Amino acid sequence: MLIILGILYHLSLSDCALLLWSTQKLDFPAFTLFNQDDYEQLLKDLKEPNVIPFSVDIDKAADVIPRKLGNLYSSYIPMTTFFIEESQDLTDDLSINSKIIKDSLENYKSNANYYENVLVAIFCESSRVKREDKDPNTTETNIQTTQLPTQIPTQIPTQKPITEKPEEPPPIDFKGPVLYDGEGSVLLYSSQPPMLRLNSTIIYLPPAKSVTIDVRARDGYTRLSPTISMVEGKILLRFKFHTSHGHWSLTSVEVVNQLKDESITYNLSIIGTVSAPNHFSYHCHKDTVFKDASGNVELILYKIQAQPDAKNGRFCDAYNCVNFMSGPIWSGILVTASLIVGFFIALAALGDIKTMDKFDNYKTKQLNITVAE
Repeated sequence: MLIILGILYHLSLSDCALLLWSTQKLDFPAFTLFNQDDYEQLLKDLKEPNVIPFSVDIDKAADVIPRKLGNLYSSYIPMTTFFIEESQDLTDDLSINSKIIKDSLENYKSNANYYENVLVAIFCESSRVKREDKDPNTTETNIQTTQLPTQIPTQIPTQKPITEKPEEPPPIDFKGPVLYDGEGSVLLYSSQPPMLRLNSTIIYLPPAKSVTIDVRARDGYTRLSPTISMVEGKILLRFKFHTSHGHWSLTSVEVVNQLKDESITYNLSIIGTVSAPNHFSYHCHKDTVFKDASGNVELILYKIQAQPDAKNGRFCDAYNCVNFMSGPIWSGILVTASLIVGFFIALAALGDIKTMDKFDNYKTKQLNITVAE
């Protein structure tokens, strides 16, 4: 038997806080952004609890919300991005609010004095005012204080309308490495944010909001499609990997520009070769460039590593873009060959040395050595 009490302070349309009470211990990392997905996952973990929504003025929340509820665990989350539309207003009196909350819990108490599975959410009143102001058919908003009923309804609506505020796009000045991870099997890494040039406009692409893959084994290709959120819209990249005769290669990319309420698709081909045997990754310390036929659109990846058949989100052994016979290799061969030639010349010189085979002896005649000898 489980009960969780969630108190949500909505500071603004994009700023709110959440206080959770539960019979089980709650553990959330500090400064975690609690969004609708986290909320739905929490409901699943709690086996779909009944939801009771309330609202409170954020400026008075610290004074009118109970700080402790029995022996229940509590957890405070300062940032959330969702809210529940239907709610009842709390008062400005702490004792009345405590009684209201506890009375609402009494309706879910079993015979063994255990609470049933309940979720209580309390929103700040200022958020609701802002949402009412957004009504295009309303020119003036009158805020009225709603009196709470003395009896808390025993039946909680099964429908829990939830609205999630759209996520803000990542910053465009991101300067770290970028990894496009398609379900751990298709990977593409760039040591810097990829640079996209659209005519005279240069855009540095931050990490993708979402990444999808499309595997067409019968057609012999795999497509990696990251979606990148920008300030004025989004950009879609569709990298195409071809597989043939035991090798794979990255051949092209489609760039879908959905900025400024327009959608334009560019087909870019790779300059050079990005290829490796199956179950191997490809790595290169040079820039990898994609261009369209006109040369006005360009995508540059920096020091890439790519693989369309990775295992568990990790690259396999890499094939490097360095040629087999590089400058250092040629230098080593020439130096080694010179040393070998010098060694044989020295051996030949030693073989031509003639040693003395006659020696002076005081008992014999003195030796006469001619020039020829």
